[in-house]
Amino acid sequence: MKNLSLFLFIILACFWGGSFVAIKIVVTQIPPIFGAACRLGLALVILTVIYKLFRKPLTVPKSHMKKIWLTGIFMQGLPFSLLFWGEQYISPGLAGILNGTVPLWTFILSLFILRHDEKFSAQKFVGILIGFLGIFIIFSPKIKVGVHEQMFIGSLAVLMMAISYGIGGVLNRLTLSGSQKINRYGSLYQQHISSFLFLLIFSFISEGFSDVSPLFQSWTLGAALFYLSFFSNALAWMIYFYLIETWGAIRTSSVTYAAPVMALSTDFIFFKNIPQLSEGVGALFIFLGILLLQYTFTFRKKQILMPPSV
Repeated sequence: MKNLSLFLFIILACFWGGSFVAIKIVVTQIPPIFGAACRLGLALVILTVIYKLFRKPLTVPKSHMKKIWLTGIFMQGLPFSLLFWGEQYISPGLAGILNGTVPLWTFILSLFILRHDEKFSAQKFVGILIGFLGIFIIFSPKIKVGVHEQMFIGSLAVLMMAISYGIGGVLNRLTLSGSQKINRYGSLYQQHISSFLFLLIFSFISEGFSDVSPLFQSWTLGAALFYLSFFSNALAWMIYFYLIETWGAIRTSSVTYAAPVMALSTDFIFFKNIPQLSEGVGALFIFLGILLLQYTFTFRKKQILMPPSV
């Protein structure tokens, strides 16, 4: 069981880390928002089949439907639109690094909204400062109007994606921790529905009627969308829920560190992209900041003691 969980953790990091390369392939062939809508539409079909086979719930209590649909828009609809749009102008590796800031935004938002769930400390304050320093290091070379303008705007869009994930994470905690027990599988399914509808409408408003012929003419586009829908969405979430049940939420959340590494690796393998020095240094600061936020270090007799994983 222990070896299985570790294997699935590595697989999950690969699935989510590789998604940034697949997104880059998609946005070079079809409009970005339409591509995001295709990803979630196909994922919804796959989830329906999986849920029917394993008899998972498709619905949630009607009293929570609006909250869950709103959570879904912040968890997938809005961040996917920002990520797909932003990756038109930046590398998959950089997108993976910026995606790694999600725990930073989640903690900051939780600090103000879920006051009883998050405890502030000097260590966490330092973690926040170091995390923001990492973001500044990444963005500083790109703040040159007319020189790196598109890269700056693309990076900003992906950073906004990370903030949206943070908002969605807080909303998820508020919804799932209520007095009425809500099955996480039913919640995920409903969030896919709201996100798909959001992206479909957003695509029509911002991009008009998109040409669907590339979906049937390009095998690379079809393979990328299938990877995103099946491996990076449907199967990845099933693995994520399994790990939460076996490892606990804190230990499972450490996939935050592994996924960007996989994104950088696959970006180099497929596109030969090497991170800029500012991106590499910024990534190290971001991960150090998140490490200080997620784990408590106690200095005693020149040793660092860490609490056991939950």
